[in-house]
Amino acid sequence: MKIGLGTAQFGLNYGIANGTGQIDSKLSKKIVNFARDIGINTIDTALAYGNSHKVLAKSNLSEFQVVSKLPSFQYQYNSSAYVEDNFYKSLEELQLESIYSFMFHSSADLFSEYGKDLYDSMKKLKDKKLIEKIGVSIYNPNDLGFILENFEIDIVQVPLNVFDQRLISSGYLNKLKMLNIEIHIRSIFLQGLLLLDKDDIPNRFSPWNEHFQKWHSFNSDNNCSPLESSIAFVKNQILVDKIIVGIDSLNQLREICSAYSSTKQIEFNRNLSVDDLDLIDPSRWHL
Repeated sequence: MKIGLGTAQFGLNYGIANGTGQIDSKLSKKIVNFARDIGINTIDTALAYGNSHKVLAKSNLSEFQVVSKLPSFQYQYNSSAYVEDNFYKSLEELQLESIYSFMFHSSADLFSEYGKDLYDSMKKLKDKKLIEKIGVSIYNPNDLGFILENFEIDIVQVPLNVFDQRLISSGYLNKLKMLNIEIHIRSIFLQGLLLLDKDDIPNRFSPWNEHFQKWHSFNSDNNCSPLESSIAFVKNQILVDKIIVGIDSLNQLREICSAYSSTKQIEFNRNLSVDDLDLIDPSRWHL
């Protein structure tokens, strides 16, 4: 199964449509166990996700490919020590001896004057077989040009959804696959915005009311829910390796997996795509 379990909600109150807050540790364990039972084998987490590591450590993670992320570099630290200290902190909190991938949570670190040193420190962890793959999480696909020219990256995590189709339109989806780089996509619900009923969409997004109307009309015409069509869109991208989903409840994970397993065919076109970064880039929302 391409679905991977995102765990920001295990340690934070995360997502614009999250009405339940941070998931408690008992429910988190049930979610992890359910994920394992249905064939999900990837867990995505980060030191920046509050206490998600410690919550995850209460479950048996041995059958999962665990991906964690290096916090944005703090320039008062030695770059090599910063990578090692945060990596071993991750292992300690997760109670693991190694993980599948350690990612740069901020691609800006690779653009900085410390980028090569930070990468070299990450490479040492790979050489020691403490991690299998070096990854980077990006917010703008255009960042990939510089990164791919200057660093050997094994995994890229990038946003992709029916509104934000930059990974496809830029050509980088095909290029990443040609380079044999593992592609993990996230934000498939645009932090839950795509799942909200029309009346629940915050006023902050009123400039795009016409586009939201187009989105809801599309779902109505195809007799499907926003969740079903959001899943169908990313499932149609056959070059994608993993679809990282954040969830608020066990029932939501069940619904996501049910939609993923559906054989219903939904045809999409570019008219649902939006180029306005003020809508498709959550860092610009300023809610």
